[in-house]
Amino acid sequence: MRSEWRNVQAAALLLANEGRLDAARAEVDAFHHRLCQVRVLDPACGSANFLYVTLEHMKRLEGEVLDQLNALGAGQQRLEAEGLTVDPHQFVGLELNPRAAAIAELVLWIGYLQWHFRTHGSGLPPQPILKDFRNIECRDAVLAYDAVETVLDERGLPVSRWDGVTTRTHPVTSEPVPDENARRPLQRYINPRRAEWPQADFIVGNPPFIGAGGMRAALGDGYVEALRNAWKDVPESADLVMFWWHHAAQLVATGKSQRFGLITTNSLKQTFNRRVVQGALDKGVSLAFAVPDHPWVDSADGAAVRIAMTVGTMTGGDGRLLSVIDEREGKGEGLDVTLQEQTGTLHADLRIGANVAAAKALQANSGISSPGFKLHGGGFIVTPEEAGRLEADAPIKVYRNGRDLTDRPRGALLIDLFGFTADEVRARYPATYQWVLERVKPERDQNARATYRDNWWIFGPTDAVAICPARTGRRRRPSAHRFVYTPFRSRAGGALHRQRGMEEAPAADHRHARSARPPPPSGSAADRRWLGDRQLRSCENIAAALQGPHSRACGNRSG
Repeated sequence: MRSEWRNVQAAALLLANEGRLDAARAEVDAFHHRLCQVRVLDPACGSANFLYVTLEHMKRLEGEVLDQLNALGAGQQRLEAEGLTVDPHQFVGLELNPRAAAIAELVLWIGYLQWHFRTHGSGLPPQPILKDFRNIECRDAVLAYDAVETVLDERGLPVSRWDGVTTRTHPVTSEPVPDENARRPLQRYINPRRAEWPQADFIVGNPPFIGAGGMRAALGDGYVEALRNAWKDVPESADLVMFWWHHAAQLVATGKSQRFGLITTNSLKQTFNRRVVQGALDKGVSLAFAVPDHPWVDSADGAAVRIAMTVGTMTGGDGRLLSVIDEREGKGEGLDVTLQEQTGTLHADLRIGANVAAAKALQANSGISSPGFKLHGGGFIVTPEEAGRLEADAPIKVYRNGRDLTDRPRGALLIDLFGFTADEVRARYPATYQWVLERVKPERDQNARATYRDNWWIFGPTDAVAICPARTGRRRRPSAHRFVYTPFRSRAGGALHRQRGMEEAPAADHRHARSARPPPPSGSAADRRWLGDRQLRSCENIAAALQGPHSRACGNRSG
Protein backbone atom coordinates (compact mmCIF):
# COMPACT_ATOMS: atom_id res chain seq x y z
CA MET A 1 0.00 0.00 0.00
CA ARG A 2 2.88 2.35 0.72
CA SER A 3 4.29 1.82 -2.76
CA GLU A 4 0.88 2.40 -4.31
CA TRP A 5 0.43 5.56 -2.24
CA ARG A 6 3.75 6.96 -3.47
CA ASN A 7 2.60 6.47 -7.05
CA VAL A 8 -0.73 8.18 -6.31
CA GLN A 9 1.07 11.12 -4.67
CA ALA A 10 3.29 11.54 -7.71
CA ALA A 11 0.31 11.46 -10.07
CA ALA A 12 -1.69 13.93 -7.93
CA LEU A 13 1.27 16.32 -7.75
CA LEU A 14 1.64 16.23 -11.52
CA LEU A 15 -2.07 16.95 -12.02
CA ALA A 16 -2.02 19.76 -9.45
CA ASN A 17 0.97 21.39 -11.15
CA GLU A 18 -1.03 21.34 -14.38
CA GLY A 19 -3.86 23.15 -12.60
CA ARG A 20 -6.17 20.12 -12.65
CA LEU A 21 -7.06 20.12 -8.96
CA ASP A 22 -10.31 18.21 -9.40
CA ALA A 23 -8.47 15.39 -11.13
CA ALA A 24 -5.76 15.43 -8.46
CA ARG A 25 -8.38 15.21 -5.68
CA ALA A 26 -10.13 12.39 -7.53
CA GLU A 27 -6.86 10.47 -7.75
CA VAL A 28 -6.21 10.76 -4.01
CA ASP A 29 -9.87 10.22 -3.15
CA ALA A 30 -9.93 6.96 -5.13
CA PHE A 31 -6.93 5.71 -3.19
CA HIS A 32 -8.64 6.60 0.08
CA HIS A 33 -11.72 4.63 -0.93
CA ARG A 34 -9.52 1.67 -1.75
CA LEU A 35 -7.64 1.99 1.55
CA CYS A 36 -10.93 1.86 3.44
CA GLN A 37 -11.95 -1.32 1.62
CA VAL A 38 -8.72 -3.30 1.98
CA ARG A 39 -9.12 -6.44 4.09
CA VAL A 40 -6.30 -7.96 6.12
CA LEU A 41 -6.48 -11.51 7.47
CA ASP A 42 -4.52 -13.10 10.29
CA PRO A 43 -5.41 -16.83 10.17
CA ALA A 44 -3.84 -17.47 13.58
CA CYS A 45 -4.57 -14.14 15.22
CA GLY A 46 -4.37 -14.99 18.93
CA SER A 47 -5.31 -11.77 20.73
CA ALA A 48 -4.86 -9.75 17.50
CA ASN A 49 -1.38 -8.31 18.07
CA PHE A 50 -0.55 -8.44 14.36
CA LEU A 51 -3.92 -7.04 13.34
CA TYR A 52 -3.56 -4.23 15.88
CA VAL A 53 -0.18 -3.22 14.45
CA THR A 54 -1.59 -3.41 10.91
CA LEU A 55 -4.52 -1.19 11.95
CA GLU A 56 -2.05 1.30 13.39
CA HIS A 57 -0.05 1.44 10.15
CA MET A 58 -3.15 1.79 7.98
CA LYS A 59 -4.55 4.59 10.16
CA ARG A 60 -1.22 6.36 9.89
CA LEU A 61 -1.34 6.00 6.11
CA GLU A 62 -4.93 7.23 6.10
CA GLY A 63 -3.81 10.33 8.00
CA GLU A 64 -1.34 11.12 5.23
CA VAL A 65 -4.06 10.65 2.62
CA LEU A 66 -6.47 12.99 4.44
CA ASP A 67 -3.74 15.60 4.82
CA GLN A 68 -3.13 15.40 1.09
CA LEU A 69 -6.84 15.81 0.34
CA ASN A 70 -7.04 18.83 2.63
CA ALA A 71 -4.05 20.34 0.88
CA LEU A 72 -5.87 19.86 -2.41
CA GLY A 73 -8.97 21.64 -1.07
CA ALA A 74 -11.19 18.71 -0.04
CA GLY A 75 -12.74 19.32 3.37
CA GLN A 76 -12.31 16.59 5.97
CA GLN A 77 -15.90 17.20 7.03
CA ARG A 78 -17.07 15.85 3.67
CA LEU A 79 -15.06 12.67 4.17
CA GLU A 80 -16.35 12.19 7.71
CA ALA A 81 -19.91 12.80 6.55
CA GLU A 82 -19.48 9.90 4.16
CA GLY A 83 -18.44 7.70 7.09
CA LEU A 84 -15.39 6.70 5.12
CA THR A 85 -12.54 5.66 7.39
CA VAL A 86 -10.28 2.72 8.17
CA ASP A 87 -11.97 0.75 10.96
CA PRO A 88 -11.94 -2.73 12.59
CA HIS A 89 -14.28 -4.34 10.05
CA GLN A 90 -11.35 -4.52 7.62
CA PHE A 91 -9.27 -6.72 9.91
CA VAL A 92 -10.39 -10.33 10.06
CA GLY A 93 -8.92 -13.18 12.03
CA LEU A 94 -9.21 -16.86 12.80
CA GLU A 95 -8.47 -18.12 16.30
CA LEU A 96 -9.09 -21.51 17.89
CA ASN A 97 -9.02 -20.28 21.50
CA PRO A 98 -12.43 -18.70 22.31
CA ARG A 99 -11.02 -16.43 25.02
CA ALA A 100 -8.27 -15.14 22.73
CA ALA A 101 -10.84 -14.59 19.95
CA ALA A 102 -13.01 -12.46 22.25
CA ILE A 103 -9.97 -10.45 23.36
CA ALA A 104 -8.97 -9.94 19.72
CA GLU A 105 -12.24 -8.14 18.94
CA LEU A 106 -11.73 -5.89 21.96
CA VAL A 107 -8.10 -5.15 21.07
CA LEU A 108 -9.06 -3.94 17.59
CA TRP A 109 -11.72 -1.59 18.95
CA ILE A 110 -9.36 -0.25 21.60
CA GLY A 111 -6.77 0.46 18.92
CA TYR A 112 -9.34 2.17 16.71
CA LEU A 113 -10.71 4.36 19.53
CA GLN A 114 -7.22 5.29 20.73
CA TRP A 115 -6.39 6.51 17.26
CA HIS A 116 -9.68 8.43 17.02
CA PHE A 117 -9.15 10.32 20.29
CA ARG A 118 -5.52 11.08 19.48
CA THR A 119 -6.67 12.56 16.18
CA HIS A 120 -9.96 14.25 17.09
CA GLY A 121 -9.56 15.00 20.77
CA SER A 122 -12.62 14.42 22.92
CA GLY A 123 -15.06 14.26 20.00
CA LEU A 124 -16.99 11.01 19.89
CA PRO A 125 -16.88 8.75 16.81
CA PRO A 126 -20.08 8.10 14.84
CA GLN A 127 -22.81 6.20 16.70
CA PRO A 128 -23.00 3.36 17.49
CA ILE A 129 -19.42 3.44 18.66
CA LEU A 130 -18.96 -0.34 18.82
CA LYS A 131 -20.30 -2.41 15.94
CA ASP A 132 -20.60 -6.18 15.84
CA PHE A 133 -18.69 -6.91 12.65
CA ARG A 134 -18.05 -10.54 13.63
CA ASN A 135 -14.68 -10.28 11.93
CA ILE A 136 -12.89 -12.62 14.37
CA GLU A 137 -13.99 -16.23 13.83
CA CYS A 138 -13.37 -18.79 16.56
CA ARG A 139 -12.45 -21.94 14.63
CA ASP A 140 -9.62 -24.06 13.28
CA ALA A 141 -7.71 -22.31 10.51
CA VAL A 142 -6.44 -25.35 8.61
CA LEU A 143 -8.87 -28.22 9.28
CA ALA A 144 -12.65 -28.31 8.96
CA TYR A 145 -14.75 -31.33 9.94
CA ASP A 146 -18.33 -32.32 10.71
CA ALA A 147 -17.78 -33.94 14.10
CA VAL A 148 -15.25 -35.57 16.41
CA GLU A 149 -15.91 -38.97 17.92
CA THR A 150 -13.95 -41.11 20.37
CA VAL A 151 -12.36 -44.27 18.96
CA LEU A 152 -13.70 -47.42 20.66
CA ASP A 153 -12.15 -50.87 20.82
CA GLU A 154 -13.94 -54.17 20.07
CA ARG A 155 -15.44 -54.11 23.58
CA GLY A 156 -16.85 -50.64 23.12
CA LEU A 157 -14.35 -49.03 25.47
CA PRO A 158 -12.48 -45.80 24.59
CA VAL A 159 -9.01 -46.31 23.13
CA SER A 160 -6.43 -44.10 24.80
CA ARG A 161 -2.71 -43.37 24.72
CA TRP A 162 -0.16 -41.66 26.90
CA ASP A 163 -0.67 -37.90 26.87
CA GLY A 164 2.93 -37.37 25.76
CA VAL A 165 3.71 -35.03 28.66
CA THR A 166 3.15 -36.52 32.12
CA THR A 167 5.95 -38.59 33.62
CA ARG A 168 6.62 -40.50 36.82
CA THR A 169 9.83 -41.54 38.56
CA HIS A 170 10.96 -45.06 37.73
CA PRO A 171 11.25 -47.09 40.97
CA VAL A 172 14.58 -48.65 39.91
CA THR A 173 16.39 -46.06 37.81
CA SER A 174 14.84 -42.94 39.42
CA GLU A 175 14.62 -41.54 35.89
CA PRO A 176 11.45 -39.84 34.60
CA VAL A 177 9.44 -42.24 32.43
CA PRO A 178 6.00 -41.90 30.80
CA ASP A 179 3.14 -42.16 33.28
CA GLU A 180 0.93 -44.90 31.87
CA ASN A 181 -2.01 -43.58 33.91
CA ALA A 182 -1.90 -40.16 32.23
CA ARG A 183 -3.79 -40.93 29.06
CA ARG A 184 -5.96 -39.18 26.55
CA PRO A 185 -8.59 -40.79 24.31
CA LEU A 186 -7.99 -41.30 20.61
CA GLN A 187 -10.36 -39.30 18.44
CA ARG A 188 -11.64 -39.67 14.91
CA TYR A 189 -12.52 -36.63 12.79
CA ILE A 190 -15.58 -37.07 10.59
CA ASN A 191 -15.36 -35.73 7.02
CA PRO A 192 -12.07 -33.83 7.45
CA ARG A 193 -11.36 -31.20 4.81
CA ARG A 194 -9.40 -28.04 4.24
CA ALA A 195 -10.62 -25.04 6.17
CA GLU A 196 -11.65 -22.04 4.10
CA TRP A 197 -10.36 -18.57 4.88
CA PRO A 198 -12.29 -15.29 4.66
CA GLN A 199 -11.54 -13.17 1.63
CA ALA A 200 -8.62 -10.83 2.22
CA ASP A 201 -6.26 -8.71 0.17
CA PHE A 202 -3.35 -9.28 2.52
CA ILE A 203 -2.52 -12.14 4.88
CA VAL A 204 -0.27 -11.70 7.91
CA GLY A 205 0.43 -13.77 10.96
CA ASN A 206 2.54 -15.88 13.26
CA PRO A 207 1.12 -19.43 13.04
CA PRO A 208 1.91 -21.99 15.76
CA PHE A 209 5.41 -23.48 15.91
CA ILE A 210 5.14 -27.26 16.13
CA GLY A 211 7.67 -29.45 14.35
CA ALA A 212 6.59 -32.42 12.26
CA GLY A 213 7.95 -34.82 14.87
CA GLY A 214 6.00 -33.22 17.71
CA MET A 215 2.62 -32.83 16.03
CA ARG A 216 1.15 -36.13 17.19
CA ALA A 217 2.14 -35.56 20.80
CA ALA A 218 0.80 -31.99 20.77
CA LEU A 219 -2.33 -32.40 18.64
CA GLY A 220 -3.23 -36.08 18.85
CA ASP A 221 -3.01 -38.87 16.30
CA GLY A 222 -6.55 -38.39 15.05
CA TYR A 223 -6.09 -34.72 14.30
CA VAL A 224 -2.76 -35.21 12.53
CA GLU A 225 -4.12 -38.03 10.38
CA ALA A 226 -7.14 -35.93 9.43
CA LEU A 227 -4.90 -32.96 8.65
CA ARG A 228 -2.59 -35.03 6.44
CA ASN A 229 -5.56 -36.50 4.58
CA ALA A 230 -7.05 -33.06 3.98
CA TRP A 231 -3.75 -31.56 2.78
CA LYS A 232 -2.18 -34.31 0.70
CA ASP A 233 -0.08 -31.78 -1.22
CA VAL A 234 1.81 -30.79 1.95
CA PRO A 235 4.67 -33.24 2.69
CA GLU A 236 4.14 -35.36 5.80
CA SER A 237 7.52 -34.24 7.11
CA ALA A 238 6.56 -30.54 6.96
CA ASP A 239 6.11 -28.55 10.17
CA LEU A 240 2.63 -27.45 11.21
CA VAL A 241 3.29 -23.83 10.25
CA MET A 242 3.74 -24.86 6.61
CA PHE A 243 0.01 -25.59 6.28
CA TRP A 244 -0.62 -21.88 6.84
CA TRP A 245 2.23 -20.93 4.50
CA HIS A 246 0.95 -23.27 1.79
CA HIS A 247 -2.65 -22.03 2.03
CA ALA A 248 -1.57 -18.38 1.91
CA ALA A 249 0.67 -19.04 -1.09
CA GLN A 250 -2.21 -20.79 -2.88
CA LEU A 251 -4.48 -17.79 -2.37
CA VAL A 252 -1.83 -15.45 -3.77
CA ALA A 253 -1.06 -17.76 -6.70
CA THR A 254 -4.75 -17.89 -7.69
CA GLY A 255 -5.19 -14.12 -7.41
CA LYS A 256 -7.54 -14.26 -4.41
CA SER A 257 -5.03 -12.32 -2.29
CA GLN A 258 -2.31 -9.85 -3.21
CA ARG A 259 0.39 -10.68 -0.69
CA PHE A 260 1.12 -12.67 2.40
CA GLY A 261 3.69 -12.17 5.10
CA LEU A 262 4.20 -14.86 7.72
CA ILE A 263 6.57 -15.59 10.57
CA THR A 264 7.62 -19.24 10.65
CA THR A 265 10.34 -21.27 12.26
CA ASN A 266 13.74 -20.90 10.64
CA SER A 267 13.44 -24.51 9.48
CA LEU A 268 11.40 -23.08 6.58
CA LYS A 269 14.54 -23.23 4.46
CA GLN A 270 15.31 -26.85 5.33
CA THR A 271 14.67 -29.60 2.81
CA PHE A 272 11.19 -30.88 3.64
CA ASN A 273 9.68 -27.49 4.49
CA ARG A 274 11.44 -26.03 1.49
CA ARG A 275 9.44 -28.30 -0.78
CA VAL A 276 6.33 -26.32 0.14
CA VAL A 277 8.09 -23.06 -0.71
CA GLN A 278 9.43 -24.43 -3.98
CA GLY A 279 5.97 -25.61 -4.97
CA ALA A 280 4.67 -22.06 -4.57
CA LEU A 281 7.57 -20.60 -6.56
CA ASP A 282 6.86 -23.09 -9.35
CA LYS A 283 3.32 -21.67 -9.56
CA GLY A 284 4.59 -18.12 -10.06
CA VAL A 285 4.73 -16.86 -6.49
CA SER A 286 7.88 -14.86 -5.78
CA LEU A 287 9.48 -13.96 -2.48
CA ALA A 288 9.53 -10.18 -2.12
CA PHE A 289 11.17 -10.15 1.31
CA ALA A 290 12.88 -12.65 3.58
CA VAL A 291 14.79 -12.84 6.84
CA PRO A 292 16.07 -16.45 7.04
CA ASP A 293 17.18 -16.58 10.66
CA HIS A 294 16.22 -14.09 13.37
CA PRO A 295 15.98 -14.32 17.18
CA TRP A 296 12.46 -14.44 18.57
CA VAL A 297 10.65 -15.05 21.84
CA ASP A 298 7.80 -17.54 21.51
CA SER A 299 4.61 -15.97 22.85
CA ALA A 300 3.33 -19.37 24.03
CA ASP A 301 6.03 -20.17 26.58
CA GLY A 302 8.53 -17.33 26.38
CA ALA A 303 11.21 -19.60 24.92
CA ALA A 304 13.96 -18.08 22.78
CA VAL A 305 13.66 -19.49 19.27
CA ARG A 306 14.90 -18.73 15.77
CA ILE A 307 12.37 -17.64 13.17
CA ALA A 308 12.17 -16.81 9.49
CA MET A 309 10.09 -14.04 7.92
CA THR A 310 8.83 -14.29 4.35
CA VAL A 311 6.61 -12.20 2.10
CA GLY A 312 5.08 -13.78 -1.00
CA THR A 313 3.57 -12.00 -3.99
CA MET A 314 2.80 -12.49 -7.68
CA THR A 315 4.33 -9.21 -8.83
CA GLY A 316 7.75 -10.71 -9.52
CA GLY A 317 10.93 -8.67 -9.51
CA ASP A 318 13.85 -8.73 -7.13
CA GLY A 319 13.35 -9.55 -3.49
CA ARG A 320 15.01 -8.12 -0.39
CA LEU A 321 17.07 -10.48 1.75
CA LEU A 322 17.94 -9.30 5.26
CA SER A 323 20.51 -11.40 7.10
CA VAL A 324 21.42 -11.09 10.76
CA ILE A 325 25.16 -10.41 11.02
CA ASP A 326 25.33 -9.45 14.70
CA GLU A 327 23.27 -10.02 17.84
CA ARG A 328 23.74 -8.31 21.19
CA GLU A 329 21.82 -8.14 24.43
CA GLY A 330 19.41 -5.24 24.31
CA LYS A 331 18.12 -3.04 27.09
CA GLY A 332 14.79 -4.86 27.12
CA GLU A 333 13.93 -8.54 26.83
CA GLY A 334 15.00 -8.97 23.22
CA LEU A 335 18.25 -8.76 21.30
CA ASP A 336 19.61 -5.86 19.28
CA VAL A 337 20.39 -7.22 15.84
CA THR A 338 22.36 -5.81 12.92
CA LEU A 339 20.99 -6.67 9.49
CA GLN A 340 22.70 -6.80 6.12
CA GLU A 341 20.55 -6.33 3.01
CA GLN A 342 20.86 -7.87 -0.44
CA THR A 343 18.54 -7.67 -3.43
CA GLY A 344 17.96 -10.24 -6.13
CA THR A 345 15.93 -13.33 -6.88
CA LEU A 346 15.10 -15.15 -3.65
CA HIS A 347 15.17 -18.93 -3.92
CA ALA A 348 13.31 -21.50 -1.83
CA ASP A 349 16.25 -21.80 0.58
CA LEU A 350 15.96 -18.03 1.24
CA ARG A 351 19.22 -17.25 -0.52
CA ILE A 352 20.16 -14.99 -3.39
CA GLY A 353 22.53 -16.09 -6.13
CA ALA A 354 23.09 -19.59 -7.45
CA ASN A 355 20.08 -21.78 -6.73
CA VAL A 356 22.00 -24.44 -4.82
CA ALA A 357 18.80 -25.94 -3.43
CA ALA A 358 17.73 -26.91 -6.96
CA ALA A 359 20.85 -29.01 -7.55
CA LYS A 360 20.09 -32.57 -8.66
CA ALA A 361 21.53 -35.64 -6.98
CA LEU A 362 24.30 -37.36 -8.93
CA GLN A 363 23.94 -41.07 -9.60
CA ALA A 364 27.67 -41.36 -8.95
CA ASN A 365 26.94 -40.48 -5.33
CA SER A 366 24.29 -43.16 -4.94
CA GLY A 367 24.81 -45.60 -2.12
CA ILE A 368 27.80 -44.07 -0.36
CA SER A 369 26.07 -42.16 2.41
CA SER A 370 23.48 -42.72 5.10
CA PRO A 371 22.23 -40.74 8.09
CA GLY A 372 23.18 -41.72 11.60
CA PHE A 373 20.96 -43.68 13.94
CA LYS A 374 17.73 -42.41 15.48
CA LEU A 375 17.76 -43.92 18.94
CA HIS A 376 14.24 -43.05 20.13
CA GLY A 377 15.37 -43.88 23.64
CA GLY A 378 17.97 -42.14 25.76
CA GLY A 379 18.56 -45.33 27.75
CA PHE A 380 20.76 -46.72 24.97
CA ILE A 381 23.46 -44.16 25.83
CA VAL A 382 25.74 -45.12 28.72
CA THR A 383 28.87 -43.78 30.36
CA PRO A 384 32.06 -45.86 30.55
CA GLU A 385 31.33 -46.46 34.24
CA GLU A 386 27.82 -47.72 33.49
CA ALA A 387 29.11 -49.89 30.65
CA GLY A 388 31.58 -51.44 33.08
CA ARG A 389 28.65 -52.87 35.04
CA LEU A 390 27.35 -54.71 31.98
CA GLU A 391 28.74 -57.78 30.20
CA ALA A 392 32.29 -57.41 28.92
CA ASP A 393 31.30 -58.68 25.46
CA ALA A 394 28.05 -56.71 25.25
CA PRO A 395 27.56 -54.90 21.91
CA ILE A 396 28.59 -51.46 23.14
CA LYS A 397 30.40 -49.00 20.91
CA VAL A 398 31.66 -45.43 20.89
CA TYR A 399 28.89 -42.88 20.29
CA ARG A 400 29.31 -39.54 18.55
CA ASN A 401 27.08 -36.54 18.01
CA GLY A 402 27.94 -33.24 16.32
CA ARG A 403 29.37 -31.62 19.43
CA ASP A 404 31.63 -34.64 19.98
CA LEU A 405 33.20 -34.02 16.58
CA THR A 406 33.41 -30.24 16.76
CA ASP A 407 34.46 -30.03 20.43
CA ARG A 408 35.87 -32.39 23.04
CA PRO A 409 34.14 -35.81 22.92
CA ARG A 410 31.92 -36.66 25.88
CA GLY A 411 33.13 -40.24 26.03
CA ALA A 412 29.59 -41.54 25.55
CA LEU A 413 28.98 -45.18 24.64
CA LEU A 414 26.00 -46.79 22.94
CA ILE A 415 24.24 -50.11 23.47
CA ASP A 416 23.50 -51.45 19.98
CA LEU A 417 21.39 -54.62 19.99
CA PHE A 418 20.60 -54.62 16.28
CA GLY A 419 20.46 -58.17 14.91
CA PHE A 420 19.31 -59.74 18.18
CA THR A 421 15.82 -60.76 19.23
CA ALA A 422 14.66 -59.77 22.70
CA ASP A 423 14.96 -63.40 23.86
CA GLU A 424 18.51 -63.63 22.52
CA VAL A 425 19.51 -60.48 24.37
CA ARG A 426 17.96 -61.74 27.62
CA ALA A 427 19.76 -65.09 27.35
CA ARG A 428 23.15 -63.80 26.21
CA TYR A 429 23.38 -60.39 27.91
CA PRO A 430 21.03 -60.44 30.93
CA ALA A 431 22.48 -57.31 32.57
CA THR A 432 22.29 -55.36 29.31
CA TYR A 433 18.75 -56.63 28.75
CA GLN A 434 17.69 -55.46 32.20
CA TRP A 435 19.29 -52.06 31.61
CA VAL A 436 17.38 -51.50 28.37
CA LEU A 437 14.19 -53.00 29.81
CA GLU A 438 14.17 -50.45 32.64
CA ARG A 439 15.42 -47.41 30.72
CA VAL A 440 14.08 -47.77 27.18
CA LYS A 441 10.96 -49.93 27.25
CA PRO A 442 8.78 -47.63 29.44
CA GLU A 443 9.18 -44.86 26.89
CA ARG A 444 8.76 -47.13 23.89
CA ASP A 445 5.59 -48.69 25.31
CA GLN A 446 3.87 -45.33 24.93
CA ASN A 447 5.09 -44.67 21.38
CA ALA A 448 2.34 -44.29 18.79
CA ARG A 449 4.27 -46.31 16.19
CA ALA A 450 3.89 -50.08 16.53
CA THR A 451 7.38 -50.60 15.08
CA TYR A 452 8.92 -48.73 18.00
CA ARG A 453 6.75 -50.46 20.59
CA ASP A 454 7.31 -53.97 19.28
CA ASN A 455 11.07 -53.59 18.73
CA TRP A 456 11.78 -51.63 21.89
CA TRP A 457 15.32 -53.02 22.45
CA ILE A 458 16.76 -51.63 19.17
CA PHE A 459 17.03 -48.17 17.68
CA GLY A 460 14.32 -46.58 15.59
CA PRO A 461 14.55 -47.14 11.83
CA THR A 462 16.66 -44.61 9.99
CA ASP A 463 14.60 -42.32 7.76
CA ALA A 464 16.79 -41.72 4.71
CA VAL A 465 16.13 -40.28 1.29
CA ALA A 466 15.55 -42.57 -1.67
CA ILE A 467 19.23 -43.15 -2.33
CA CYS A 468 19.74 -44.57 1.16
CA PRO A 469 17.35 -47.38 2.18
CA ALA A 470 16.54 -47.76 5.86
CA ARG A 471 19.40 -49.14 7.93
CA THR A 472 21.87 -48.69 5.08
CA GLY A 473 24.51 -47.60 7.55
CA ARG A 474 24.58 -51.17 8.91
CA ARG A 475 25.84 -52.97 5.87
CA ARG A 476 27.03 -50.32 3.49
CA ARG A 477 30.48 -51.05 2.09
CA PRO A 478 31.46 -53.74 4.59
CA SER A 479 35.06 -53.54 3.38
CA ALA A 480 35.31 -49.84 4.17
CA HIS A 481 37.53 -49.19 7.15
CA ARG A 482 37.15 -45.42 7.33
CA PHE A 483 34.18 -43.10 7.19
CA VAL A 484 33.58 -39.39 6.72
CA TYR A 485 31.13 -38.01 9.31
CA THR A 486 29.38 -34.77 8.45
CA PRO A 487 27.47 -33.07 11.30
CA PHE A 488 24.88 -30.44 10.47
CA ARG A 489 25.40 -27.28 12.43
CA SER A 490 23.38 -24.09 11.94
CA ARG A 491 24.92 -20.73 12.70
CA ALA A 492 23.42 -17.31 13.47
CA GLY A 493 23.29 -16.14 9.86
CA GLY A 494 21.07 -19.02 8.87
CA ALA A 495 23.67 -20.63 6.60
CA LEU A 496 24.86 -24.16 7.19
CA HIS A 497 28.48 -25.19 7.33
CA ARG A 498 29.87 -28.68 7.67
CA GLN A 499 32.91 -29.85 9.53
CA ARG A 500 34.47 -33.17 8.62
CA GLY A 501 36.25 -35.58 10.91
CA MET A 502 37.95 -38.84 9.88
CA GLU A 503 37.40 -41.60 12.43
CA GLU A 504 37.27 -45.35 12.82
CA ALA A 505 33.51 -45.82 12.35
CA PRO A 506 31.86 -45.01 15.69
CA ALA A 507 28.07 -44.97 15.93
CA ALA A 508 26.80 -41.56 14.84
CA ASP A 509 23.50 -39.96 15.76
CA HIS A 510 20.87 -39.00 13.19
CA ARG A 511 22.18 -35.45 12.77
CA HIS A 512 25.05 -36.78 10.65
CA ALA A 513 25.54 -38.10 7.16
CA ARG A 514 28.06 -40.93 7.08
CA SER A 515 29.98 -41.62 3.89
CA ALA A 516 32.07 -44.75 3.49
CA ARG A 517 35.54 -44.09 2.19
CA PRO A 518 37.44 -46.99 0.56
CA PRO A 519 41.16 -47.63 1.05
CA PRO A 520 43.41 -45.33 -1.04
CA PRO A 521 43.57 -46.54 -4.65
CA SER A 522 46.78 -47.44 -6.35
CA GLY A 523 48.38 -44.72 -8.42
CA SER A 524 50.00 -41.40 -7.89
CA ALA A 525 49.63 -39.22 -4.83
CA ALA A 526 47.71 -36.76 -6.98
CA ASP A 527 45.24 -39.50 -7.90
CA ARG A 528 44.72 -40.33 -4.25
CA ARG A 529 44.21 -36.68 -3.32
CA TRP A 530 41.73 -36.28 -6.18
CA LEU A 531 39.69 -39.29 -5.06
CA GLY A 532 39.72 -38.17 -1.44
CA ASP A 533 38.51 -34.69 -2.33
CA ARG A 534 35.84 -36.16 -4.57
CA GLN A 535 34.60 -38.39 -1.77
CA LEU A 536 34.37 -35.43 0.57
CA ARG A 537 32.45 -33.38 -1.99
CA SER A 538 30.11 -36.33 -2.55
CA CYS A 539 29.48 -36.55 1.17
CA GLU A 540 28.63 -32.86 1.28
CA ASN A 541 26.21 -33.20 -1.63
CA ILE A 542 24.34 -36.05 0.03
CA ALA A 543 24.50 -34.33 3.40
CA ALA A 544 22.74 -31.36 1.84
CA ALA A 545 19.99 -33.69 0.65
CA LEU A 546 19.67 -35.21 4.10
CA GLN A 547 19.79 -32.10 6.22
CA GLY A 548 16.11 -31.15 6.28
CA PRO A 549 14.31 -33.87 8.24
CA HIS A 550 16.63 -33.50 11.20
CA SER A 551 16.20 -29.76 11.86
CA ARG A 552 13.86 -28.57 14.58
CA ALA A 553 11.85 -25.47 15.19
CA CYS A 554 14.37 -23.83 17.52
CA GLY A 555 17.46 -25.08 15.65
CA ASN A 556 19.85 -27.70 17.00
CA ARG A 557 23.22 -26.33 17.89
CA SER A 558 24.80 -29.59 18.92
CA GLY A 559 24.70 -31.61 15.78
